[in-house]
Amino acid sequence: MRIIVGDPDPKHIAYVKQILGILNHQMVGSAGDGTATLTVGRQLTPDVAIVYAHFTDLRLGRIVQSLLQNNYVKAVIIGAKMPITEIELINTLPNTTIVMRPFTVQKMAEAIAAVTGTPVPVARPVAPTASAPQPVAAAPKPASPFERPSFVR
Repeated sequence: MRIIVGDPDPKHIAYVKQILGILNHQMVGSAGDGTATLTVGRQLTPDVAIVYAHFTDLRLGRIVQSLLQNNYVKAVIIGAKMPITEIELINTLPNTTIVMRPFTVQKMAEAIAAVTGTPVPVARPVAPTASAPQPVAAAPKPASPFERPSFVR
């Protein structure tokens, strides 16, 4: 799926991008505030928007309603790190869910499945980052009695 992420923290956007990659989804754009999230949504028309719940420039309800009513996205996932005061409004909107942060691969997989009505995506295997195993060195042969140093007094 094509997904945009609206979050003021660039590190969190990068983290979400990694999670989406593991779930075989593509982050097609990102924004740092509510207004920019609406602009990116309008320009890219992704399948899903992952929106930070506590933007300071626009109220969450307005962002979510604008994204859905203008058909910029088909579904919205709201990421929150504290309770949302607009939860009653959010619960009445179709194809919307709230996920408490910190995000995990499992939480995001379930949220995407919930808002899109699709099966829970299966994470693609991640290649190990450790280097290839090194061959174990053979144990040294015990020295024969003739090769041992001798000490004569």
